[in-house]
Amino acid sequence: MNKYVCIAAVLSLSLAGIVVGQEYNEAPAILSPYSSAEIPQGSGQSVAPDQGLRPVVPPSENERMAARDKEAVQQQTQESLLYGVAAGGANPNLIQRAGEQSSQDSPQEGNPALLQGVGAASQENRRNTQGSYTYTQDGKTVGRSQTTGDNTRVYGADGREVGRIQEQGGTTRTYGADGRVTGRVQKSGGTSQIYGADGKTMGRTQESGNTTNLYGAEGQNIGRTQKSGNTTSLYDAKGRSSGRVVKQGNTTTYYGDDGRVSGKEVDRGGTIYYYDAKGRQTGTAKK
Repeated sequence: MNKYVCIAAVLSLSLAGIVVGQEYNEAPAILSPYSSAEIPQGSGQSVAPDQGLRPVVPPSENERMAARDKEAVQQQTQESLLYGVAAGGANPNLIQRAGEQSSQDSPQEGNPALLQGVGAASQENRRNTQGSYTYTQDGKTVGRSQTTGDNTRVYGADGREVGRIQEQGGTTRTYGADGRVTGRVQKSGGTSQIYGADGKTMGRTQESGNTTNLYGAEGQNIGRTQKSGNTTSLYDAKGRSSGRVVKQGNTTTYYGDDGRVSGKEVDRGGTIYYYDAKGRQTGTAKK
């Protein structure tokens, strides 16, 4: 069975291996006729009548660590997506940022992308996102989104639908490729409750004036954003500065906790250009 992983696979933790634009195969297993053990099909292993199943080499510690890191990145990306929806709703920037985060090799301490996404939402006017956006990374098309009414459908590089975001009144739901709900945000006044695929509380955001406080599943404060003019300052769970987001004209600039630029978004007409800390263009969202 082939799985095509792309920018929008972050809509569902059930879609494994969310490295943008990459493809891999899951080989089915075949049962040995001489024992109850299984042989991965296409693995090159074989069974000899006189010796039974040859031993399978277990994964190395590095391979196990890489798998754990990828799972943690998926979890962080899902959290960033849902908190971003809670703060500002579905939009092309949110989808692009989630795609970039999903391509990381290892999780980031404290998930700074979550705070940055919420901070960016406070600076974004609710743009008209109706229609289609095509996403690129490093010059390659990695996906597309189509917003019609309250539904945003997301497609991979191969054109298959991999998920959607549905906004209805104060409720926003995310769905995976199989049509099952993978998360939900319920907004009432200045509070947005966030739920996972199992319906359990993941956290919430609470707006009060120019400040948005973020809370985890147990009700603990996990950070806050504070807007002043064109700058939104970010703070971690201990109240320490975690960076800021500055919007000037058509440019949104992200700064890390060290005060240095960590990335930029520049909106030119119907295309949003994304740049890394060194000013190199990393992707686009083109309408």
